[in-house]
Amino acid sequence: MRTTRLLLAAGAAILIAASVAVRFVAAPALVEIPANLDTTVQLSGTASMPDPTAIRSGNLAAAVGSAFPVIITNRARVVSTQGDTAVIASQSTVTRTDHTLVQTMTHTWAVNRRTLYPAPPPPGSTAESHDGLVVGFPLRPQSQDYPWWDPTTQTTTTARYLRTETYSGRQAYVYAVHASGAVQDPQLAKSIPLRPLLGLTSTSDTTFWVDTASSYVLNVDQTSQVTVSIAGFGLPVTVFSLKAQYTPQTATTMHDGAQTAGRELDLLRTVAPLVLLFAGITLGAIAIRPRNREKPVAGRGMRLHRLRSDAQHRRIRVREHDLGSSRRLHSGGAGGQADP
Repeated sequence: MRTTRLLLAAGAAILIAASVAVRFVAAPALVEIPANLDTTVQLSGTASMPDPTAIRSGNLAAAVGSAFPVIITNRARVVSTQGDTAVIASQSTVTRTDHTLVQTMTHTWAVNRRTLYPAPPPPGSTAESHDGLVVGFPLRPQSQDYPWWDPTTQTTTTARYLRTETYSGRQAYVYAVHASGAVQDPQLAKSIPLRPLLGLTSTSDTTFWVDTASSYVLNVDQTSQVTVSIAGFGLPVTVFSLKAQYTPQTATTMHDGAQTAGRELDLLRTVAPLVLLFAGITLGAIAIRPRNREKPVAGRGMRLHRLRSDAQHRRIRVREHDLGSSRRLHSGGAGGQADP
């Protein structure tokens, strides 16, 4: 019995320790960017570009371009991992609805697999230097501001926390990013045909709705424009503008992904530790439960003694009864002989 109690107590201690380990060690360690990550999201919206020939001729009225529908395809994939570092290749392509290419840009980033902050690039990596978040938000986002890297201007700005709200049935943190400055991304500069004549300035505003449980970006509202200052003209000319947000299909995919990931994370962070903790407490309660002690032998002896005494008393009463009857019979016999 003593050995059984010791084994139960040891099992309880192990289960409680496992509960703590799963909650505070295993769960955080398992929540990281997978090595096989390859995800694509699409945004739809409108863009406009001026006619470069009209600008060169000085006909600004004719140079103003009309807006046309576009699809933005953003792909991010892990190309290598080393410990807590993931090297991610990102590509953003803007096309017209007839698939005519408008603009494409590619970048490579080395980030921490859990926080998504910059990480030292592995040897031989072509990852670009940056300061701040650039491919997404930490896997456990908080209601706070974050530093944000703008590749176009190659400057660090702020992803400013605005509020927490329910978005498409999910609780979301809302962040806003504003970036402005001279265009430093050579890929974007090369996509502007008038670059020998101008100095490019970029201004962008982006709003993110980030799922609080899974860090999935539920939607994006993005506006940006690039302006130029041309010698001989007093006002800057907008040479590229864009306004877009998730396509309905991408928004649905991200919502469903956030829901699934939220359930899995809840199972890992909450349900599994609670089950282990409850099992440990139950075993511990069994181990320390008082035993049902049997009554002392002396008590049984007293009962037996009383039973024997009662039996003896009954036997004595029986003997006394028999003796009295015998006497009565004997007296009755003597009287019978004297009567006649």
